Amino acid sequence: MSPDKLRDYRNWYDLSAREVLTAVQQTKGGWKTIFPKGIPCWLSRLRNYFNVTPHFLMRYDEKRADFIYDWQLVKRGIMESHSLSGDAYRDGERRIWLQMSTAAGVYHYKGAITTRKKVVAFIKPQVLMPIFKLVSPDGTGGSRELVLTNPKGRVLRDGAVGNVQKWEYVRNRVILEEPYEGSYNFAETITSGYGEHVKADVDTHREWPGFYINPDPDSELKDRSFPERDGRGALLFEQIKYISPAVNASPKRTNIIPRGLAASHLPPVADPDNW
Repeated sequence: MSPDKLRDYRNWYDLSAREVLTAVQQTKGGWKTIFPKGIPCWLSRLRNYFNVTPHFLMRYDEKRADFIYDWQLVKRGIMESHSLSGDAYRDGERRIWLQMSTAAGVYHYKGAITTRKKVVAFIKPQVLMPIFKLVSPDGTGGSRELVLTNPKGRVLRDGAVGNVQKWEYVRNRVILEEPYEGSYNFAETITSGYGEHVKADVDTHREWPGFYINPDPDSELKDRSFPERDGRGALLFEQIKYISPAVNASPKRTNIIPRGLAASHLPPVADPDNW
């Protein structure tokens, strides 16, 4: 599908999220080429149709993590280089996840976003942070995003998710509550640069209840079809500008959060020799 057709949301009605994402991946420059003037409101509201929620993660050893970082870290400015912690993971679908630095997680736990909170988060070690934030670049210039709780032990919290080369069940730790949940990024800092990330993902973020229209977080991209209208019955393709909650938000949250999170699933077989 051409960039011109992808810009018109009405052309998405008969497509799955996977089909749209594949078309963006096949477009040189990805999301930035398709939406050079910025992310329209309707697309920001639907961003999590491209996000995924892994149930298991396996942490790579330091040597493998270093290799992945050399491969994934496209932008190497000060902001980009300091946005990652150094730990890397894979999920059951062989997607790579990179752990962000503590400073990158300030939007995902309680407290007003102030300069003080940012400075404290920057100097605070992960073992004192209540959450983990991970991103997974997807070849569009953007990335999937995952936020996990980091429960406190007897004294401290964890510095990384799970043990090296061991599958860790994380589904019951995924944060799905507004406004702290992870959300898909159209311009990830490490691949597109911090400035582009701010324009595409920070400036377009709204904490209005009902702003984001989210699919079942456990559904697959191939099974996600795009809605024509939002929860108020308003046509989404007409919502280009970010106006107000009365115009750009549904009357109530539309995210589907499964009530039962079964923790009895068997993890996939570890295969470090095939990494």
